[in-house]
Amino acid sequence: MNNETLAFEQAVVYLRFKQAVIWFSFVLEQKRKISFLQKIQTGHLEYIIMYTVYKFGIKLNPVTRQEIVRQVQDYINQGKKGIQITGVNWEGISLLHKYPELVDAINSSDIVNLDGMGPVWALRLHGIKVPDRVPCPDLFDDLLKLANEKGQSVYLLGGQEAVVCKMVENLHKTYPKIKIVGYRNGYFNEADEAEIIKDISSKAPNYLYLGLPSPKKEVFIKKYRTQLNANICFGIGGAFDIWGEKVGRAPEFYRKHKLEWLFRMMKKAYFKRYVVSFFPYWKWILSKH
Repeated sequence: MNNETLAFEQAVVYLRFKQAVIWFSFVLEQKRKISFLQKIQTGHLEYIIMYTVYKFGIKLNPVTRQEIVRQVQDYINQGKKGIQITGVNWEGISLLHKYPELVDAINSSDIVNLDGMGPVWALRLHGIKVPDRVPCPDLFDDLLKLANEKGQSVYLLGGQEAVVCKMVENLHKTYPKIKIVGYRNGYFNEADEAEIIKDISSKAPNYLYLGLPSPKKEVFIKKYRTQLNANICFGIGGAFDIWGEKVGRAPEFYRKHKLEWLFRMMKKAYFKRYVVSFFPYWKWILSKH
């Protein structure tokens, strides 16, 4: 056997060995994925690391509603406190240049859901895979169902007095097993905050929901999350007005086709809010890396 033949056979053996290693690694990876999914499905996974990307100078979690709900329940099961969930849409992103404290609040959040289609399109435009948007009202509904099943407790902070009272009434009717341990309207100043925090902390709710404008709700949670004694702190904004029957959601057609933003823009007040007020900042938004 000459040297060339020997070298050829050695090369063949090496390639076959490498192929076997690759195949074996592939099989192990598939088993790992199956095991991971089984743990999620059976509830035996203690902690799920969320897919995270950074765009516009902020953290974003382009994941599904189901993943967020599973993670939230996991946090509660572990007894974690002060978990902050923040929804991000175009309106919020347009405020980043003006409120650096909002940037800090978003980046310190545990979960940042894509509340609107704007951020979803922007991420997809940059080649980032996004399963779908996760509107705060929909995620709120999911968490309410979970709280009702588990008999968990809720504290509501925000909205007009009549709105939050109507919201409490509707929640009691729809989810009778939820324990609403406290509620308060969103009209308060800094001098009132100590009393509010004391009240929330004494009730120790599983969920604290805030119906306040941005950046007030995000900054409030970041500032006091360690003192609130609540498992989950989530700023849901306009969901208070929906449950309080002040406004209605877009018709099913618009929601199904991801056109809720268009429905809002067709209303005069929303057109001014989303187009006229934020137009000067769109170039800044689109140019952020």
